[in-house]
Amino acid sequence: MSSKQVSTGPTLKQFATLVDDDVLIVTSKLGASTLSRVRFKQLEYPVQRDEQRAFLRSRVLQEYPVAESVLGEMFEQCISDQAKAVSQLLVQ
Repeated sequence: MSSKQVSTGPTLKQFATLVDDDVLIVTSKLGASTLSRVRFKQLEYPVQRDEQRAFLRSRVLQEYPVAESVLGEMFEQCISDQAKAVSQLLVQ
């Protein structure tokens, strides 16, 4: 298992973790609280950068519909940072 972290803010962090060699878990945390955690097969993750953000946004909103209202204007930055964390994880 390997993981990457991107700090969106002082207490807001995005994590990408590769488990079982083909499953990604993407997590958004505010301090010690988990705001969202989505899991999907690595093969499902799009190659194109714009599609990656759309894919993550869709998964987060599907599984955690209140995430956007909780994060407010930081929601899109979190999605962007999640995509960045996944990219860093997959290139290592």
